[in-house]
Amino acid sequence: MARPREFDEAEALAKATEVFALNGYQPTSLDDLLAKMDISKSSFYATFDSKHSLFLRCLRHHASVSHKAISDLLGSTGLLEAIHQLLGMAADSTGEGADQNGCMLFSTAIELSSRDEEVARAVREALDGVEELYYGRLREAQSNGDISDDLDVRQISRLLITLSGGLTVMSRAYTDPRAVRREAEFLGQLVEHLLSLGSFGLPSPKRSLEPKRKGRA
Repeated sequence: MARPREFDEAEALAKATEVFALNGYQPTSLDDLLAKMDISKSSFYATFDSKHSLFLRCLRHHASVSHKAISDLLGSTGLLEAIHQLLGMAADSTGEGADQNGCMLFSTAIELSSRDEEVARAVREALDGVEELYYGRLREAQSNGDISDDLDVRQISRLLITLSGGLTVMSRAYTDPRAVRREAEFLGQLVEHLLSLGSFGLPSPKRSLEPKRKGRA
């Protein structure tokens, strides 16, 4: 008969996620993880196999928690208010317990994506999921007549992810959180203004990458 586990695996996974989200992958040692998870080294390897395997599980766990938080917010408040709150969350994304909006995804993309394809794929999948949440809510707003049908809501969905990523980086680089918070408020106002327009008046990425034909204006 297999020996029963002496710890709550889901709780240990959540605690490990907190450590990785706060410190990143490389700076986090096995001792850091064992201390936070409150498990033995033998239990760690028997359950999670390796630091890398654990990190991937933590990344997916974080994505699941983040997706639920974003989905709940988008479904429980107005579109503009939700956007303002989500950008504010990105601006406040540093510190233990504050990382519920995707900070770990952006930090991981910067730290590991260029040299770890498995991690890069997990990050892309998670961000694609966030994009679909934004896209679905924006399409709903179009269907309700809240925003113009002329707006490219796919582009706007990606814009929101880009803005969140930038605010996450700023929140880690700047020591004054008020400055980042002000930037988040400004960006929220900017998005609000863009959504009030009939269209961006900009070419889509696909069209902009096409070469101009000779002889045409």
